Amino acid sequence: TDSATGVLRLGDVMRDFEAPGGNKGRQPGAGLARHRALLLKVIADLLHIAPCALCRDTGGATWNVILVDGEPFVLDVMFDPGALYTQGSGKADEYLRRLAEADGASGAGGAGARQRGAPAAAPSMQQNLSGRMLRPAWHVEPWEIEFDRRDRAGRGGFGEVFKGTWAGQATAVKEVRDANPTDGDVCDFILEISLLSRL
Repeated sequence: TDSATGVLRLGDVMRDFEAPGGNKGRQPGAGLARHRALLLKVIADLLHIAPCALCRDTGGATWNVILVDGEPFVLDVMFDPGALYTQGSGKADEYLRRLAEADGASGAGGAGARQRGAPAAAPSMQQNLSGRMLRPAWHVEPWEIEFDRRDRAGRGGFGEVFKGTWAGQATAVKEVRDANPTDGDVCDFILEISLLSRL
């Protein structure tokens, strides 16, 4: 935050750095739920995707609520990015519980602190939780796409591009190769999709 103006530039929050050994790293504090929720709110407002609210509880956990056909949904930006949970449902409540837990862990153990053991499945994958789950209109499930890795069209900064089909239409299929993309990578990819969708 600029102390003179009080302005926080999103790029400062999302900055990548070079870690020892040449690996990509994350700036301490970058990529927390509050940063992703703020970024999503800005993108939703700029691109007029949907009415979007930025919500925060007294503990500091921050999330987005998006209106879809007049119905509020909590948008997952952490555990299954893009998943929409009916507000007040078991899935939404579990998401908010995990956000609060993660926010407390990052405050107590430093940015990005995580509990030991296998991570719990995203609320979207937990069938025992109540609630309808929507995906954004632009979301495509992997099984809806047909392509052959031998039919590569190119390679870019985020991964490889293949010729494929979706819903009977010829399309480009981008496969992201980085298993641990930084938040800057995710933001760049979202902006790329936004630009390409307007062509």
